[in-house]
Amino acid sequence: MAKILAVDDEPAILEMIESILNKDGHLVTKVSNPLKINMEELHRYDLILLDIMMPGMDGFELCKRIRALVDCPILFLTAKTEENSLVNGLSLGADDYISKQMQPVLDAIGQIKDQNLEYETSCSGIKEFDDCLSAIDDMRDALRESLEKQWKTEQEKKQQMSALAHDIKTPLTIVRGNAELLSETELTTEQKNNITYVLNGTTQIQSYVKQLIDVTKSWNCSDVTYTTVRLEDFFADIKEQALGLVEIYHQKIDWKAGQSDKKVTIAYDPMFRAVMNMIQNAVEHTKENGIIYIDAKEQDGRLTFIVEDSGSGFTKEALLHGTEQFFMDDTSRNGEAHYGMGLFFAKTVAEKYGGGIKLSNSENTGGARVEIFFLSSQETS
Repeated sequence: MAKILAVDDEPAILEMIESILNKDGHLVTKVSNPLKINMEELHRYDLILLDIMMPGMDGFELCKRIRALVDCPILFLTAKTEENSLVNGLSLGADDYISKQMQPVLDAIGQIKDQNLEYETSCSGIKEFDDCLSAIDDMRDALRESLEKQWKTEQEKKQQMSALAHDIKTPLTIVRGNAELLSETELTTEQKNNITYVLNGTTQIQSYVKQLIDVTKSWNCSDVTYTTVRLEDFFADIKEQALGLVEIYHQKIDWKAGQSDKKVTIAYDPMFRAVMNMIQNAVEHTKENGIIYIDAKEQDGRLTFIVEDSGSGFTKEALLHGTEQFFMDDTSRNGEAHYGMGLFFAKTVAEKYGGGIKLSNSENTGGARVEIFFLSSQETS
């Protein structure tokens, strides 16, 4: 077993030298800064490997300093193979050169970093380095195959979603048409209200279906139509749909909203859907005759909605992961499996428009509390 000192400013090369030499039972001391070499310990080594191009002190200068202190072989481990460099190093006391064939490995790593999976690797001429290149090739091929499969799967999903969205339009048209026919008959006040909820709901669903079709065509949600609306109207639209929702579940709403004639420019559709997802989540976890508390307000272009239900509240797991896309709380608040798609969508919209979302449990009701806010594009008077 030989004791070997390896000096190189590139940690990756030092690690590779150590790995290769350790296989043959040698003990390697690695130094990445030539200025930190302990000159008093040099006599312990049977072999010294030096890089040439190093900051602070190059290999030539280091070789000159240590040759007078040791009798062991000194080898330059370098990519520099010019004749002048070879002669200069040998004249300073080095015994020989070993060429570093690391460039093919570094090139392969750089190509992967640049997300180029079509590159061709070259051989270094050193077995251990070539084994490393072969492993990188295998990893590249596996990654490319995985990405191709993922792309194909995503394309199939988009096609299925597009087909499903088109299929939904037919029964939705039937529901709306029959609701309109019913609205022309003699109805009680309660029945008229119910028909209104059905018509408004189907209109909203038709809008969502259209957006879904558009999204599956372009798969780009960045193009959003901004709308200038009166805050009071935006709040009223949310309240109206929330009332229709809780009536189905035989629940009630405690609604609080600031009164204002102010107009703001907002991404109406996604923000509306985000808030309704919060309310839907609250409704699903509140028992019959329970109350949903909704607080809507605006200040300095910041729209905030707070929704509290009177259920059993979020579990510890849900508080941590409830806004994740595929979160499922098996011990959820209503005893059924709970999926986080709605809150994930709400969070995505909030963050897209300069806001955020916070999950907690209400001190007032003991149920779940979700607070979300968005920033309007601009304020108008």
